[in-house]
Order: sequence, then C-alpha cells, then structure tokens
Amino acid sequence: SPHLSPSLSPLPPSLPPATGALLLPYFMVGTGESLKGLAPDAPICGYSWTAIAGLVLIVPIQATTMRLLSYLSAPSSLAVIITIIMVVAELFTNEGDEPFGSAGTVGPPPGTT
Repeated sequence: SPHLSPSLSPLPPSLPPATGALLLPYFMVGTGESLKGLAPDAPICGYSWTAIAGLVLIVPIQATTMRLLSYLSAPSSLAVIITIIMVVAELFTNEGDEPFGSAGTVGPPPGTT
C-alpha cells in the first residue's frame, strides 16, 4: 500500500483516488471542448466530442512506467517548440513599415474615457 505523508495519515487510503475520480468528468468535458475547437463547424454535439476524447485517451492511460509517460510528453514539448519558433519568425518577418505590435493598443480603446 502507498505510504502517505503524516499530515494525510488520518485520511482513508481511498480518498485521494476517489478525489481524482470525481474530478475526471470535468477534465474530460474540457478535453472534449478543446477538441470541438479543432472543427467548430462539424455537426457533432459536445457529448460526442467528450466520447471521442475518452476513446483517444484509452491507449495513453495504459502507460505505467515513467519511460512511457516521457514518450507521451513529446508531442506537448514539440508543440511548445513550434510555437516559440512561430513567434520568433513573426518577430523577424515584419511585413510593412510598422514595427511589431504597433497595431495593438494597451489600455482602454481611444475615445472611451
């Protein structure tokens, strides 16, 4: 059985897994909503997106070693690296004569105060 820290020892050992099981539906709905953003015009309801997310996660959930989990983190790391490259490329490929960020404003829009 897993050893809990002394501050958690009065709690039953089933409490942490039960807490995670109660939070799982919220994470699944969030994952389904994020998948919905990939194809907003698709004729699929929100519950179906959540079911698709659940089916996609069945295989990765079976990872039981840290090595397998590290392989699962590779797409996330790759996405962060690609995003950084895209931002840096946008900084250096400035179309037009205006400096980067000059089209944006800080604070309330002009004429509103």
